[in-house]
Amino acid sequence: QYALYTLALHRLLKHRLGASYRPGQHLGGAVYLFLRGCDNPDTRGVFFEPASPALVAALDRLFAGEGADDAG
Repeated sequence: QYALYTLALHRLLKHRLGASYRPGQHLGGAVYLFLRGCDNPDTRGVFFEPASPALVAALDRLFAGEGADDAG
């Protein structure tokens, strides 16, 4: 699910920022809070997944109808 939200944010930022948009700089990632894990002293139930510019680019091509393996 976070991948779809990241793709939506990617497209919004690309539209708004234009040529100055840099996915590696502007996309942060996803933070999950697992309530059952709040008692874990190591994580406190928090999990972070950094954004993958390669994954976002592949999803963007896929949803544009180009296919994930197309070069452009």
